[in-house]
Amino acid sequence: MSKRKTLSSQRQPNKLFKPKRRTTARRESSDYLSRTKDKNISFKDFKDTNIFSTASHRYNDKEAIVSTQEINTDYSNFINHTFFHSAVAKVNESFDLILNKFPYDGTNKEIESFEDNLTGYEKHVYDIYPKNIGYLILSGTKKIESQTNGTYINVKDIAGAEYKSIATNKKGNSVINPGNLPLNIQFFINFPKQPNDNQTVMQKYQSLAYNFGIYLSESNSSENCEINFLINSGSRSIKASATLPKGEFVHVTAEYQDCNQFNSLMLMSDSIVDHTYATSSNKVFFEKLSPIGALSIGRGSNIRDNKNIFTLQESLTGSLDEFRIFHKAISKKDIKKHMYRSVSGHENLALYFKFNEPFGTYAGNNIVLDASGKSLNSTISNYLDSYTRNTGSHAAQPVKMEKISDSPILFPEYTAVKTLNTSLLANATDYDDVNPNLITKLIPPHYLELGNEQDNFQKTLGGIAESFDEKSSIQSNQNTKTSVQLLVKLLLSWAKIFDEIKIYIDHFSKINFVEYDEYETVSNKFLSRLGGHLGINLPKLFSNASVDQLISGYELNNNPELAIRSLQDLQNIIWRRILSDVANIKQTKGHLDAIRSVFRSSGIEAENIFNFREYGGSQAKDLKTSVEIKKDIINFLNFSGSISNLNIATLNNEGRSSSSPFLKSGYLSSSRKEKGKPEIRGVYTNGESNNSSDGLFTTSSFTIQGYYTFDKRLRHPLSQSLFRINATGSDASANKEATIINIVANESSINAHISDGVSNNSISTIKLENVNILDGDIWAINFSKNNGINSKNVYSDEYFLRAAKYIAGNQQEYIYTSSFIAKKSDSVFSNWTTQYNVSGTFLTIGSQSLGASGKFINSTSDKKYKATIFSGETSYLNFWSSFKEENEFLSYAKNPNSVGTNQPSVNYNFALNEPGSFERLRLQTFGKQATTSSKADGTIRFFDFSQNNLHLEAENFEPSKVVMTPNYHIYEILSENFDINSSKDKIRIRSIQNSELLKDNNFALIAPAYETPLLEESVDDTRFSIDMSAMKGLNENILTIFPDFQPMENSLGQANALFANEYRDLRVYSDIYFNNVIEDLDLGRYRSIFKWIDSAYSDLVYSLIPRTTTFMGINFIYESHVLERNKFKYLFDEIYLKSLKRDPNRGIILLSQLTTKICKF
Repeated sequence: MSKRKTLSSQRQPNKLFKPKRRTTARRESSDYLSRTKDKNISFKDFKDTNIFSTASHRYNDKEAIVSTQEINTDYSNFINHTFFHSAVAKVNESFDLILNKFPYDGTNKEIESFEDNLTGYEKHVYDIYPKNIGYLILSGTKKIESQTNGTYINVKDIAGAEYKSIATNKKGNSVINPGNLPLNIQFFINFPKQPNDNQTVMQKYQSLAYNFGIYLSESNSSENCEINFLINSGSRSIKASATLPKGEFVHVTAEYQDCNQFNSLMLMSDSIVDHTYATSSNKVFFEKLSPIGALSIGRGSNIRDNKNIFTLQESLTGSLDEFRIFHKAISKKDIKKHMYRSVSGHENLALYFKFNEPFGTYAGNNIVLDASGKSLNSTISNYLDSYTRNTGSHAAQPVKMEKISDSPILFPEYTAVKTLNTSLLANATDYDDVNPNLITKLIPPHYLELGNEQDNFQKTLGGIAESFDEKSSIQSNQNTKTSVQLLVKLLLSWAKIFDEIKIYIDHFSKINFVEYDEYETVSNKFLSRLGGHLGINLPKLFSNASVDQLISGYELNNNPELAIRSLQDLQNIIWRRILSDVANIKQTKGHLDAIRSVFRSSGIEAENIFNFREYGGSQAKDLKTSVEIKKDIINFLNFSGSISNLNIATLNNEGRSSSSPFLKSGYLSSSRKEKGKPEIRGVYTNGESNNSSDGLFTTSSFTIQGYYTFDKRLRHPLSQSLFRINATGSDASANKEATIINIVANESSINAHISDGVSNNSISTIKLENVNILDGDIWAINFSKNNGINSKNVYSDEYFLRAAKYIAGNQQEYIYTSSFIAKKSDSVFSNWTTQYNVSGTFLTIGSQSLGASGKFINSTSDKKYKATIFSGETSYLNFWSSFKEENEFLSYAKNPNSVGTNQPSVNYNFALNEPGSFERLRLQTFGKQATTSSKADGTIRFFDFSQNNLHLEAENFEPSKVVMTPNYHIYEILSENFDINSSKDKIRIRSIQNSELLKDNNFALIAPAYETPLLEESVDDTRFSIDMSAMKGLNENILTIFPDFQPMENSLGQANALFANEYRDLRVYSDIYFNNVIEDLDLGRYRSIFKWIDSAYSDLVYSLIPRTTTFMGINFIYESHVLERNKFKYLFDEIYLKSLKRDPNRGIILLSQLTTKICKF
């Protein structure tokens, strides 16, 4: 007897495979200054930032807390941060800072410096302070009108000439005067879809001989127009033209620059659908470009176009945003980079109108602020309160990445500003009245009374207590600073410092305390330190991101979008969640649950993305155990609104109330093209049956199934109509809809009422007892008809009614029943008639009156058959024109996405040419559809994902509401790794005394067991990896076409496939499945997700696994899909060693073994 090798005597795999974990210290995502070698990070990225200031904290580059902004305090409640200072003073100090100190025309560095130097409460006020982004709408004139009647802006080219009270540059020099410098003009513009005459976009005009501008040429088209950039200097002229679309915002760049001592023009535009680049056809030498005079936007004077006069007939009609003038040439790369975001003021920026001032009636509503730093603030002529400005969400704005946080409303008389100030002052006043530690209450009162008398103040806080609407406007050359006696100023200055110090001191008690709550826990700055203290290596996320992505949230998906949160904010949220769950992580350390908890804390449902592979396992593998558990949120269409509308009496012609939710599918019929069973009654003409009855999906076998749940918090009517099959025709019913099948459930049973005979309206009932689907759990319901069964010498149809409840892949309940019903020759299921079934039957759910006369179930007066109320939730409704076997239904009950059929090569939805392919999936709804809210008219479409366009139309839901309710569901899927030897549980039970437990332990024997069978021996090793496959999602979807692994097992195990070049059935399955694919698979999307994970979690995972485990890392895998399998090519007897002497003419067989080593460089 040979001695078996023990595991310790076998060759250890870790001699070939090395762990992927890095032992060297990895850089942190916030360690910017050490990342200078990174192509994404350079010192240039910080040139216009405040990072080198001691007050800067947004870049997380300092070890200590430098601002109370970093402390997680609920600043909306004064009791948390106001101790000695006056709450009233804090409110108005904050407003004073915003209204008078915010650098609206400053550089990015100045804006960052302003925000960094705010206290925690001042930043809180700044965050809730009204802000606005928008664009300018110019109402133009007609040809016969004067251009002065339109909306336009006249910019005085003198720094600080207008609105001197808010001007930061008062030099009085000409600004828009390029001279020998280049000129670059950029803006977004949207022309209305209507014909236009010659118009001016912008113009700097001295005379016919000296001017430059951008103009619109006459166009009779409503789709596009020609835009021209034209410069005249003396007798010389130069021009560039391009065609722009109308009806959408287009970014336009016009540039004039010196090119080898000759000047050229460039005109570039970027729209949603097109990119245009045009240059001037000639090059002209200009000594300099310095026309004297004002700059106009929206109107202008006639100009010379070469030797002709370009006559301007209208003022500009259209929308304008982000108007910028630079005195420098800008590369195409930089133009595209800053096209969708704001730029900061600098020396080469001559004029910058953001048009972010709000609309409304307030002092200064016609002012447009210049953000270039040159103080060319101007006035909008012919301003209209309700028309000239547009504000709204980013979706409506052309500048997709404009930060609304940098656009506070700087007009103190604006209604929202006054309202906020008044509200905060009211709360602050109440707090000051009861605060015993207010510093002015801690000194003898006569000191303050004497000061008030000398300075003529009525109150201790002087003018500080006044609201800002009692003070100034931006036009009055008055500021909004408040006044108070000198002693109070001194006391409040110290009180402000004392409060800040106390906030810092109070935070010391919280630096080791973390919770999911945002407030009163450790600050983000100390999360990493706390992780080390708790023994958790927090993952340094997003190390490959740019500074813009980390700090500002720009272009996270490489699209011009601004995220709600930056990547640094997301990292802090993830860290906080991980630390909050540290007790559970430590308790499950060494188990996969600990790793899952880490990813779940990061918002990642790990099983849905990764494959956790523990190498090794039994030599024998049972495909029945090749399943995985998935956790997901699926949406159910919620009919609970019908509960409050049960007694609505107003009904339409179909018996439906306009106040009760109702769902209706398309007609369950089509042209019959498929060959094979069921046999047609007509003949094929031009590839289609000429008998309309052959196209009815109910003409033979059919199946309806769906998922249902009922909210236990609601009181539901006792009888619930889960779904009905209706028909329509001229004589179908008094109300034009007749019910053929009605599936009615209550707290103890489900009843299927069937009446399909035209001449015989008798109702047959199938009753499924001892089932309560109103228990609040998720149930799968199946109703099937098996056509033409010969039972007891009577040609009958067999009907099945099934209900199943699975939780996490475990069967909780499964009840079914069946019944034979004599087949009717005039059944409406199989006969097309204008009287009773003119277009085919259709599926309905929802309250409906079935009348008191007519055919089918409508004909009875017994209410138990005619219950139609449904107040539950439904999802994953499917209709098949075939009978579903038990294993097919149970596959669906375990996995709502399953459309598995025992013969996928024939009965899968996209198998159209095989005989018998009529029996296939016809309607499939999906609980993950993107549309979850009703429209303004209360309708919503439940989409048919079978591509048969039998969409279910729902109506009478609450308008503009989310009507698809999310439900957390744990379900079982077939594993894509069914052929990979791995083991998630290396503790195996080999003998069991209770025989009933054997079914749950695949390799156990009845006790006692003394030896493990040879084929069931396990070969384990210590390797462990976390793999993300580009094919995981595709494979999971492919496997939904199988109810179990039996079709795969049959395909791979066929004896005649041994010497074949391929697995034929798999190729057939693959061809059929990919008929379903309507667009190219974007595997790069998976890779883009992985780049944010990559090795960021490797160290943390390594710290959670046993020390003896060889961690192979977190890997991204490219592999074949599950139906694309390479096959060893057998060459018959050529590959076998035989005892017979080999013919030397057939050559010599050389046997060799090659050992290779794969290295990654």
